[in-house]
Amino acid sequence: MTLGALARERLRTRRWEVWGYLGTGFMAYLSPAVLFGLSAYLISKAALKPGILTLGVVIGSVRFFALARGASQYGERMWGHSLTLDLAAKIRTLLFDRLAAVVPYRVRPGVFGEILASLNGDMTQLENLAARLVGPATGVGLASLVTLIIAGMVAPDFVVVLLPSLLLIGLVVPFGAYRLARSGAQSTSILRAQAYDTSLATAATFQSRYFLGSGDPLLDQLKRKTVQLLRPQRRQAGIQTWLGVANGVIEAVALSATLWIGADLMSAHRLGAVELAVIPFLILAIVEGLTAVGLEAATAGAGTPAVARLERTLALQGRDCSQCSQTTLPSGALAIDSEDVSFHYPDADREILHSFELHLEAGERLLVVGPTGSGKSTLAAMVLGAWIPTSGVMRIGGISTAELSEEAIAASVAYLSSEPYLFGASLAANLRLARATASDAALIDALRRVGLGPWFAELSDGLATIMGSENRTVSQGEKQRLALARLLVLNPKNLVLDEPTAGLDAENEQIVAEILNEHFVGATIMVITHSEAFMEAFRADQVRDFGEFVRTKVI
Repeated sequence: MTLGALARERLRTRRWEVWGYLGTGFMAYLSPAVLFGLSAYLISKAALKPGILTLGVVIGSVRFFALARGASQYGERMWGHSLTLDLAAKIRTLLFDRLAAVVPYRVRPGVFGEILASLNGDMTQLENLAARLVGPATGVGLASLVTLIIAGMVAPDFVVVLLPSLLLIGLVVPFGAYRLARSGAQSTSILRAQAYDTSLATAATFQSRYFLGSGDPLLDQLKRKTVQLLRPQRRQAGIQTWLGVANGVIEAVALSATLWIGADLMSAHRLGAVELAVIPFLILAIVEGLTAVGLEAATAGAGTPAVARLERTLALQGRDCSQCSQTTLPSGALAIDSEDVSFHYPDADREILHSFELHLEAGERLLVVGPTGSGKSTLAAMVLGAWIPTSGVMRIGGISTAELSEEAIAASVAYLSSEPYLFGASLAANLRLARATASDAALIDALRRVGLGPWFAELSDGLATIMGSENRTVSQGEKQRLALARLLVLNPKNLVLDEPTAGLDAENEQIVAEILNEHFVGATIMVITHSEAFMEAFRADQVRDFGEFVRTKVI
C-alpha cells in the first residue's frame, strides 16, 4: 500500500475532522485578508465622517475577524496535529510490521538500527509535510479564491491583475521551488550515501592506515565527498532567497498595477477612494499565506528521498507463507536436520549453501564456525524459517520449515543476535519481554544466574531502573548477559544464537559459554561464532566448520 492510498483510507474514516481541519484552515487564511481589508476601509471611511451605525458595523466586523483568526488558527493546529499524529502512528505501525517481516534474519542487526534511525527521520519529515503543506495549501487556495471574488465585486478590472499574480505566487513559483529542491535532495541523498560508505571504510581501516599521514587516499576521498556534499545543501538554502525575491517582485508588480488601475477607475468615477484602499491590503494579506505555501513546497521537494524510502519500506514483503499449514511444533527440545539443502539469495549469482547435510538430535549442541560470508547466518535464518531452501529440505522436529510459519517456529525456537536490544524502559519491562507473567523473584533469580547479582544490587531503583538513561548506561557485556537473563526467564528448549559474544573480551566470552553450559541443559542449541575463546569454553556435541564436520560427540 502506498503512502497516498494509506492516507486516503485513514482520513476517510475521520472525514468530519478532515472537514473541520480544512474549514478552520480556510478561515485561518481568509480572516487576516478580510481583517486587513476592513481595517483599511475603516481608516479611510473615518475621514469621511460616516454615521455611527456604519462605523459600529465595521468595527464589530473587525473585532469578529480578529477573533476568528485566532480561533481558526487554533482549530487548524488542533485538528491538523490530531490527524497527522493518527496517520503517522498508522504508518509507523505498518513500517514496523514490514521491517519485522525481514528482520532480524534478513538484515544484519547493526544495519537494522541504522534503518530505524533513518526511517524515524523520514517520518518526521513526512509529518511536517502533512501538517504544514497539505492543509494550509487547501486553505490559502480557497481564501485566495474568495479574495479574488471580493476584488471582482469592487471592480472587475482588478481580476485581470490579481488572477495571474495569485497563480504565479500560489502555483508556478511553488512548483519551481519544489522541482529545484527535489533535484538538490536527490543529489544530496546520493552524495550522503557515498560519504557514509567512505567514512565507514575510513574508520574500519584506521589502524592499517595509521602511518600513511598526509598521503592517505581514503581520507582525501572522504574530504572530497564532504566538500561535494556542501554544494547541494547551499543550493537548498538558496531556494528560500529565490522564493523571497520572486514573490516580492510579483507582489510589487501586482500592487503597482492595482494602484494604476484604481487610479484610472477613480478618474473615470467608477471607483471611490475608500474601495481602492481595501484592495492592496487584501493582496498583502493573501500573498503572505501563499508565500508560506512556496516555502513548504520547497520543503516537500527536499523530502522526496525520505518519502521514497518510506514507500520502499512499506513495499517490503516477508517470506511467502501462502502454502504454510497451521501445523505447530511439539513442545520440548527438537531435532534439527537438513537433507541435500542448497540455497542462493534471490538476486545472487552463486549458491551460499550446496547439498548441505545436518543432523542434530533433540538436546544436542551444535557449534558453527567458519569465515565471514560462508553461510553461517544464512543457516540460522533457514532454521528460523526466514528463508526456505532453494532445493532440499530443512526440518525442525521432523517438520519441514516450508510448512511452518515464522511465527510457529518463533514460538518454539528462541533467537539471540550479536546485538541484543534494550528498550528505554525499566529493567523489569525489558526482562518481561520474554514472559509477561514472570514474577519479580524470577527476574532477580535470572539476573543472579547470569552473574549480574552484584550489578543489580547497585541499582538504587532495582527492577524499576530505566535502561539506557543517563544514570544507567549498560556496557556491551552487561547487555549480552541481560539478553541471556531474558532467555532464562523464557526458558526455551531450543535456541539459535548468532555471534552471542560479539564485542566481548575473552573473559566475558567464557562467562557466556558457561551460562549456556550450566543453565540450558537438555536444550537443543545452535551457536554461530568466530571466537576461539568461546569455542574452547562451550561444550558442543557437534562442531561444524562449513564444508565438513571437524568433530562429533566431543563433550
